[in-house]
Order: sequence, then structure tokens, then C-alpha cells
Amino acid sequence: MKDPFVRIVVFIALCITIITAINSKGFLNNDEHFQIIEFAGLKLGYNTKADLAWEYTEQIRPAIQPILAEVFIRSQNLLGVESQFSQIRNLRIATGLFMLFCMLWFYRYARLELPKHTHRLFLVLSLFLFYIPFLSVRFSSESLSAGLMLLVLGFVLKVKYKLTHPSSWTWIWCGLLLGLIFIVRFQMAFMIMGLLIWMKFFLSSNWGDMGKVAIGMVLALVFGACADYYFYEEWVFPAYNYFYVNLIEDKVSTFGVSPWYGYLKDLMYLGYASGLAVVLLVFSAIGLVFKPTRLLTFAIVPFLVVHFLIGHKELRFLIPVFFLIPFIFVQGWVVVSDYFTKPTLNKPVYIVAVLLFAGNCIGLAVNSVKPADGTALVYEFVVEERPDNTLLYREGPRDFPKKHASLNVYFYSMNLGRTKKIPNRGIELSEIDGMDQDDVFLARDTFDPTDYQLREIAPLLPRWIIHINIDSWMRIKNCDWVFYESSNYPAE
Repeated sequence: MKDPFVRIVVFIALCITIITAINSKGFLNNDEHFQIIEFAGLKLGYNTKADLAWEYTEQIRPAIQPILAEVFIRSQNLLGVESQFSQIRNLRIATGLFMLFCMLWFYRYARLELPKHTHRLFLVLSLFLFYIPFLSVRFSSESLSAGLMLLVLGFVLKVKYKLTHPSSWTWIWCGLLLGLIFIVRFQMAFMIMGLLIWMKFFLSSNWGDMGKVAIGMVLALVFGACADYYFYEEWVFPAYNYFYVNLIEDKVSTFGVSPWYGYLKDLMYLGYASGLAVVLLVFSAIGLVFKPTRLLTFAIVPFLVVHFLIGHKELRFLIPVFFLIPFIFVQGWVVVSDYFTKPTLNKPVYIVAVLLFAGNCIGLAVNSVKPADGTALVYEFVVEERPDNTLLYREGPRDFPKKHASLNVYFYSMNLGRTKKIPNRGIELSEIDGMDQDDVFLARDTFDPTDYQLREIAPLLPRWIIHINIDSWMRIKNCDWVFYESSNYPAE
């Protein structure tokens, strides 16, 4: 990529990715932590089987990501990085860099599907759409499978435009990647299915080439089976278990059921990003409808149809599609752009474009500085700043900070010092008076410290974020905690 514009954009994207990885502490969804990092703890020695989420007992979680997390954390230990907070930060940085490479690889070949004058727009959207850096640093099955799929899609388009003459081993490697995508996230089978159909009928791949892809996929499945054996210590088939438990026994419905249009409803509750999400959705839909034979249409449509039909819906399930939105948005824009160039629409289109640009910049800035979840911030402050002192906290239904959503939090709570639970009926003055100088008391931000000899140490978030986060428009989870210390001692 010799274009100076591309180099500048990539450098800025690299900086934003690293900044986001550093600031995006915690986890976006429970599965990202409790089914990967806590699972890795089983092999690292800070967890037992009884400590893990129910998915371990049912053996429905593929082991590949917990093993990758285990290897990464062990390597960090060898390098002398002992703090779990530094280790997980470095994992986010590594994940973000991998995803940045995947997006650039996809851009390099997907741009050939678009008119040349849209290439810069496609690149900027691919790297700077308000949610892209934030999702890119998540070591989740959704993001990792999306990155691997971007690599495969880029390779297929490279073959389509005859920029390479694939050998037998190249097709096998393609199959290996497809198999890895499946064992990272089983739901990606529907995107893989659409991709393979397109390859057979539109890439003119003969059956021999498709057979080599199949060999690669089988090899990946064998690798996945060995990884599962290492983790579960017996031969298991998590993909079948996942299908049986969630669809046959209908376990997934116990987490909530939504109608087929549930995802569209969820988009309306994105706060400041709702308007931008609607525009992206409309143009992306146009791109899919008016380009029915395109590779991405075949990959995306089966994936979306199945997810719309399944009752339990969470926006994170669509993350693999979110990384493809920049392309199909530009594809849709190309379809209707002639209409929007009429002189009578120039001014309205310009105003809307400026508003959308401003909204995206705000969203990008917010997602680059905010934590994903406040849980990790609580542990980081206590473990790193007050490791030798007692943490007092109020008794609650979730028994925080020992648990999060009824799940044991061992990774972050390693090296946590003494803790003392205070009954929720109230706080005795004697308990506050008995606090040592460096002991801390953790309470919700709704707690009124007026009647107690307490002094606020620090909220979880920087004060400037608290001041602008009016009515929680920034959507930061579990950050309504404040630390106090005894006012019987002089402030440091």
C-alpha cells in the first residue's frame, strides 16, 4: 500500500487501537471472561472445575480460546509480566493488532469489488467506524471468528481477481482457516456454508479444489478435538453438545426470547448511536438486496436468517457481520449515489453527512476511552493500589466483589487482600471507626457517606467522564462504585 493517505490512515488506526486496548478494561459480555479467561484458569491453577460456569459441565465450550489465553498468560509470566491486569491488557493489544491486520488484508482485496472513487471511504469506515476499534480489542469468540473470516474472504477475492494461482496447499490452508472459524464459534457454520456455495458456483472452483478445502477443514476439526481433549481430559464433541443443550433441550431460551425483529429493536436502544446505526442498516440492506450474487451476500444472508429465527437474541451475536458493514454500506451507497447527487439534494445530504460524521467521531472517541466493564476497575484499584489492606463492602445479592452475576471472579481477584462483608441492614459506626488508615470501603454511588466518618478516595471513572456521562449515555456497565477511606486520618 504505497498511497500516503493509506499509510497515514493505518498509522492513526494503529494508535487508536492501542489506546482503546489500554482503556477498554473489563469485558463486554460475561462469556468473553467467564468462558475464556476463567476457563484458562483451570489449566493455570487458579480455578477448579467446580468454580467454572455451567458451560464447562455441559462441555459445550470449544477449548481453543481458553488454551490460547493459557498460552498467552504463561508467555507473559515467562517475560516477567506478573500482574493479571497487565497480562489482560497485553492480550487486548495483541487481539487488536491481529484484527487490524485482518481488516487491512480484507480491504486490500475487497476494494476491487467497488468503484475506485469509494476506496478511501471504504478504508476509513473499515478502521474508524465508531464500534470497530472497541470490538477489535475484545478477545471474544465473536471478534476472533470475524477476524479469521476476513482473512478467508480476502483470500477468496484474491483468487477471484486472479491475483494468485492457488496451489493445493493454499486451498488446504483456506480450509484450515474455515475449520478454525467453526471451532472458535459454532454459529459461523452458516456463514461458512454460504461462502462455500458461492465458491463452488461463482469462483469456478472444481471439485478437486473444494475437496482440498474440505481436507483442510477436517484437519482443523481434528486439531480442535485434540484441544478439547487436553482441556476436558476426555474425548468430547462440544459442537454437538452445544446444539443438543441449546436447541434440543432449549436451554438458550431460558436466557430470554425475542421475536424475529428483536435485533432491529435492540438497535433502537443504542442511545447516541441509534441514528447512525439506522443509516448503516438501510444502506447495508440496499447493498445486499441489489448485489445478490456478491460473495458477502452469500456469506451474510444465511447467517442473518438463522439468527433472526432463533428466539434468544443478543447484539453481540451479530459482531461477525458488524465487521463487514463498511463494505456492504459502501456497496449500498454506490447503488443509490446517483440519486443523492441531484442539485436539489446537495445541501440536505451535506448536512446529514456532517451530522453522521460528527456522531461517529463522538462514538469513536467514547469507545476509545471508556472501560468495557467496571468490574475489573474495582479489583485493579484494590489489588494494585491497596494490596495489604482490608476491603470493606456491603452485602448484596451478587456478593460483589467475590462474584459477578453469580459467577466466581478468580482471575481479577487473585492477590486480593483481606475483605470484610458488612450486612446490608446498615453500617455500624464502630465498623467505620475501626478502619485502618489504608483500608477502603466500597459502595455504590447512591450511598450517602454524610453520617459516617468517610472521605471519598476516587470513583472508578475519571471525573471528566463522570461529568459528561449524563444519564449514562456512554453505556458503561458496572461503573457506579466509589471508594472511601476513613476521615479519621489525614489525606495522603
